[in-house]
Amino acid sequence: MNTCSKQSVDPCAMGHDCEHICVSSNASYYCRCREGFVLNEDMKTCSKKKEVRAEVIVDPCKCEAQLAFQRTVQSSIQDLAARHILSALDHILNYHDEQAHIEFNKNCFNKAEDLYTNFITSFQPRTRDAHDLAIAFNNRGQIKYKRVDFYEAMEDYTLAIRAKSSFEVPFYNRGLIRYRLGFFQEAEEDFRKALELNPTFEDAKFSLKQTIIDREHRISRGY
Repeated sequence: MNTCSKQSVDPCAMGHDCEHICVSSNASYYCRCREGFVLNEDMKTCSKKKEVRAEVIVDPCKCEAQLAFQRTVQSSIQDLAARHILSALDHILNYHDEQAHIEFNKNCFNKAEDLYTNFITSFQPRTRDAHDLAIAFNNRGQIKYKRVDFYEAMEDYTLAIRAKSSFEVPFYNRGLIRYRLGFFQEAEEDFRKALELNPTFEDAKFSLKQTIIDREHRISRGY
């Protein structure tokens, strides 16, 4: 007597865009690269891994090893965020933030993170502008983002938004991580908010467009 059981559909077997390896995950899938390669910005293709580990930031103040950063979804966006950081830090006169600015420019991210934390914990709303606090949270989040601590970075970006809801940069930065983690709907909301606050934010326009394309592509595949 033959018995039949319902077989689950393997999304990878139905066609995928992964260059190397397709990994099924419930009703969806994600791409992985073979050993020695890293996933590119499009989360589908792979590039040969650099010799230096990309997951850890090496403090150049303590050793001569070359800093290694994980490739971001869009390097131009990261550059834009850095420019916002540098321009905004000019307005921070507090000692801790002045020193954080200096250490950040020296790529001494561990020291910069400690200084931002000191500023945040000693922040006095009666004597300081909320924008300064938002910048400190955003910049500390940027350091965690470079360290690939995505969820901790998102928490700091959210705190930056709470400190000053009219600051478009943390909305964009949080949206970038949400996009990277595949939370397209949430990423779209953040990008739209960033554009609402700053309609000339060109990188936000590009990221919003790409997020919509990828979300619709996922829906068309039934994931």
